[in-house]
Amino acid sequence: MTSSEKMTATAQSASTREFISLFNQTARYHHRYKVFADFVTVSGIALHNAAAFDQELEQQYLDIVKQYEKDDVMRFTQLFAVLTIELENPRDVLGELYMSLDISSGHLGQFFTPFTISRMLARLNIGNNDVLADNPYGFVTVSDPACGAGGMIIAVAEELRNGGHAPQQQMWAQCIDIDPVAAWMCYIQLSLLHIPAEVIIGNTLSMKFSRRMYTLAHYLGNWSTKLRRRTQAEAMRKLLQPGTDQDQTVDHIITEPATSPVGELNTADQVSTETEAVRYTDRIAPLTQLSLIESPRATYTVTTKPTPVAA
Repeated sequence: MTSSEKMTATAQSASTREFISLFNQTARYHHRYKVFADFVTVSGIALHNAAAFDQELEQQYLDIVKQYEKDDVMRFTQLFAVLTIELENPRDVLGELYMSLDISSGHLGQFFTPFTISRMLARLNIGNNDVLADNPYGFVTVSDPACGAGGMIIAVAEELRNGGHAPQQQMWAQCIDIDPVAAWMCYIQLSLLHIPAEVIIGNTLSMKFSRRMYTLAHYLGNWSTKLRRRTQAEAMRKLLQPGTDQDQTVDHIITEPATSPVGELNTADQVSTETEAVRYTDRIAPLTQLSLIESPRATYTVTTKPTPVAA
């Protein structure tokens, strides 16, 4: 370890100790887990509503804050400041703090993966491979269906950065967790690290979701449009791939929706009018080894040839 690394490690340890000390002084009349959960929730809501105001979340924020004395609310802001300083060295800071405070939900099997392990996994998946070298879209998408505090996403972003890329511009993440506290932890860290992401509170297995949240970097980077355009481009690329009979392409999609390269189509069994607009929803297929997400839906209109109807 170099002298600069030792100084950084010492400073980080001091900040961590400061956070824990300040946290232990905060709202001693509440259970430690509640205080941490409320700190994470109000911090996340403050970041969210600065980018996309939501009245329901604002009311939740006010309902939480009124349960605390004024001095403890001020300590929340101090805790947030310390967290921001800690994230100058990108890693899963909140996950580490959560485990250090010994308030993890062991009965739920909730343990946050050490960031060193996340970095190792990211390095094994990316390594020396330039995942953007042959990517026509200029970015990759990453999904974590049980994201916790977002440590794996942060690790992937750091590996891309080490490879000479800008994760804030060339990576988009989708993160899901069933625990609202974990989801807010993830949202806070990705927001402060300016990583474009969609963070979802819900069950990945049942596909039942209660809330979707987007980081400020998602809005500033116009990622909804980027993802939609990639969906459209990939659908058209598959539609017009070499060897396809262009004169029969649309009829093939309509008559054989199960094998369509752009997803399931909502069509009639027969077309009896001169033309019929067929609207369908496509779901993007993975484009790289990191492209594991299901993209936002996109709608298209196809005009078909008239099909004779048997008398």
